[in-house]
Amino acid sequence: MKRFFITAILLAGVCLVFAVGCSRSQASPSTSTAESPKASATPSTLPSTQLSNPWSDMASTEDAAKTAGLDHFNAPENIGDYKRTALRAMSGDGGVAEAIYQNDTDTLTLRKGHGSKDISGDFRNLGIMKPFDIAGTGQEASMMIDDNHMVYMAYWGDGGIMYAITSDKGIPEADLSPILKMIYDI
Repeated sequence: MKRFFITAILLAGVCLVFAVGCSRSQASPSTSTAESPKASATPSTLPSTQLSNPWSDMASTEDAAKTAGLDHFNAPENIGDYKRTALRAMSGDGGVAEAIYQNDTDTLTLRKGHGSKDISGDFRNLGIMKPFDIAGTGQEASMMIDDNHMVYMAYWGDGGIMYAITSDKGIPEADLSPILKMIYDI
C-alpha cells in the first residue's frame, strides 16, 4: 500500500510539472512582450511544388525544329483524316519537336529529337514490342502491337536523332509504314 501512495504522489507531481510547463509556453497575447512571427503565407509566397512545363507552343514546323536544335521537322497539317492540333518543342540538350494530331476517335503524337533511346513518352503496356522494317527501306524500328494488329507506339533512330509516333487508340499495322514514310521522308 505504501508503494501505491508513493507512486500516486510521484505521478501527481509529474502531472503538475507538465501542466505548469505547458501553461508557461502558451502565454496569452495580452501578457506577451515579444512580437510573434506572422504565420500567414499566401499561395504566391509559398514555394512551388509543381514542375514547370518544358514544352513551348510553336507557330511553324521550322520554329519547332529550330527550338529543338534539329535541322527540320516534317509534320504536315493532315495525316489522312487526322488534323494537326498542336505543334510544340522542348529546347536544351535533349531537344524534341512534337506534333499532335486528332480525328474523331484518336490522337496521334509525332516526335523527333536528340538521343539514342525511346523518346515517345508512352509508358503504357498494351501489347508486345516487336521489330519491323519501315516500308521496305531497311530502317529497323520497334513497335508496340497487340493481338489485333493495332500499333500503339513505334520508335527508331539514326545518327543521334530519334523518332516516335504514338496512338491513343491504336492504328492498324498495315497503315503504320506508309504514315511513317510520308512523315519522316525515309
